[in-house]
Amino acid sequence: MFLYKPGVEQVNLTSKTLLTQIRIVVSAFILGVVIFAGVGAFMLFSSGTSAPAPGPTGVPVPSVPPPGPLPSTSTIAGFNPVVLVMFVMMFTMPMAFAFAISKASGSRARKLWQERRDDVEAGRMILNIYGQLTITGAAMMEGIGLLGGVVVFVFHDPLGFIGVGFALLTLAAIFPSENRLNTFIRRATESVVPV
Repeated sequence: MFLYKPGVEQVNLTSKTLLTQIRIVVSAFILGVVIFAGVGAFMLFSSGTSAPAPGPTGVPVPSVPPPGPLPSTSTIAGFNPVVLVMFVMMFTMPMAFAFAISKASGSRARKLWQERRDDVEAGRMILNIYGQLTITGAAMMEGIGLLGGVVVFVFHDPLGFIGVGFALLTLAAIFPSENRLNTFIRRATESVVPV
């Protein structure tokens, strides 16, 4: 790992425990997006085409088709403006926030390492920063996926699957691994000052 002093085994154990916990949380985010998108897909693609089920008296009860897209007074290039605004917000706000929080977390970890008094305690704090950064980023990406699912579910607009797909790909890309953790630690503990 990164600490070559007494107590390094304890920090390595802590990093393995932290990775396991973060993996569980990120997996739950992924599962939430998949389940919600699945419900939205079910609602989108089940348009009441099945035969009516018989009612209590044996007379078929007609099924009520799900509502179509919510009416809008106008469209922009054939798209509902509410959906367009949701898509713009869905991608720009979390991505800008994720970039800012990533930079701030990296700076915080570097400053913590430079001002350390104890390597083991500083190492634990850097692990916590990594955990906070990963969970926060994953939560924002889950939000994008859930919002995409809402677009599918409420507006019956398959464009929402773009948000779902983007969220799932990003969650897979930031899924915690030892390599990502070691890279974060290496960047925090480097004593090289950027020119």
